[in-house]
Amino acid sequence: MYTWIGVYFLAFFTESMKFVDESINVVFYSQTILTFMGMRIPLYLLCGIYHTLFYTSYIIVKRIRLQWWGEAAANGLLVLLLSLPLQVMGTKLLWWQWHDSDPRLVSTFYSVPLVVLAWYAMLGTSFNISLYIFRKGFLRERYDWKRF
Repeated sequence: MYTWIGVYFLAFFTESMKFVDESINVVFYSQTILTFMGMRIPLYLLCGIYHTLFYTSYIIVKRIRLQWWGEAAANGLLVLLLSLPLQVMGTKLLWWQWHDSDPRLVSTFYSVPLVVLAWYAMLGTSFNISLYIFRKGFLRERYDWKRF
């Protein structure tokens, strides 16, 4: 339950950083029925894509039972692997478009900028490390991720 809430906060803060620094805002999202943050962020992004990528990869990696540093690296790689087909299809179906004028987005893989894929991998790794640190610091008993 707390992991799910943590993924929601991750999605909210990651997307709201685009308003703090305009150089981070490198994507146009198509308009949907429910959009937030000044009609710029669709609901499926905040409550769908992030949860699918980060929660699913977190649970899969937890079942492998690696050390904490191995879990973090595996989570980053799994988020990258899960996000690649989504990014390719989202770009092809015009769910979002990348800014043409940004020089960081020149290197692409199937029309998806490599910077975006690296960002998702680093975000998955840092999310796993931050969950480990918060659980180690704030939970007194041993954390059982299978318990609701």
